[in-house]
Order: sequence, then C-alpha cells, then structure tokens
Amino acid sequence: MEGKTPKFTRRVRKTFFSGSGWENTGFDNAEIAYAILKETLQPLGIDIKNSFILEVGSGNGLLLDLLKEKGIKAVGVDVDHRGGNKTPRVLSRVERLPFLNEAFNVVISSGNVFDSIQYDQDQNLMMREISRVLKSGGVYIGAIQEDIEGGAQGLKKISDKRSSVQVYRKV
Repeated sequence: MEGKTPKFTRRVRKTFFSGSGWENTGFDNAEIAYAILKETLQPLGIDIKNSFILEVGSGNGLLLDLLKEKGIKAVGVDVDHRGGNKTPRVLSRVERLPFLNEAFNVVISSGNVFDSIQYDQDQNLMMREISRVLKSGGVYIGAIQEDIEGGAQGLKKISDKRSSVQVYRKV
C-alpha cells in the first residue's frame, strides 16, 4: 500500500450490525472512565488538568462533557454524531484524523473502536494515526482486545499484557 492513499467510506459499521444497539445508548459511565484515566496518567507523571486529550470514538460524548466540566481541554472524534452532548465532536474516521502532528498529550479510546467484528476499518492505520497526533512522551490509553502491534509505530507498550486497558507511550 506504499504510495497509495486508501479510499475509505464514511461508514465503518459492518452491515450485519445495522441495529441501533449500544452505540446509541447512554451505557457509558463517564465517571468510571474518568477515574481510570486519572489513575492511569498519574503514575506516568502526566497531569490530567494540564493535558490536551483526544477521545477517539467519542460516541455519545458523555466523557467529553465530564472532562469539559472539570476544566480539562479535550476534543472528540467519531464517524457519527450520537447523543445530545454539549461538547462538539469532529466527524472523521480514525484512519484519517484531521489534526496536526503531535497535537495531543493523551489519546484515549474504548475497546469498541478497535472491534473488527462490528467495524470495517484498517486497525494498523488507526494506530499509526493515533501515534502521529500524539506528542513525544504522550500516552495512548485504549481497551484493545486484539493484537495490533504492527501499527503501533513509535509507540511503546507500557501496560501489563493481562490488562484489558492497554497503555502506550510515544517514544
């Protein structure tokens, strides 16, 4: 694929998962996600209050709203608008993040973003884009169930392999 720009549609959901499902519910618990985020960043020496955070696959925007309420600078990106959140999100595929190189201290995503059963997307390219927008020394936190190490260029895994939340630091 060297030298060729892949063509992507805006639609990522596989057709056999066409119902409304969990994506359109308020299932996310923003307070729990925030606590995990804070608990993960603190031992790494990253102050959440002074970070610029990108939430990839921001869904209904509940975590973004909570971050905004706590005075934390954050932006979300998702392929669809869902929910009635207060914090605006950018519409984009993860494989083509519309942000400058090294724009964020922290990038986060839920495990559903990398779910190859439900979504048709290039996971290695997604990881390369996450690495591209992450500042040197920055951290990516994601609940990744699959082995997508091939796309983690410039990212060093620093979490326990048994953990459901994977943590990478940009070197």
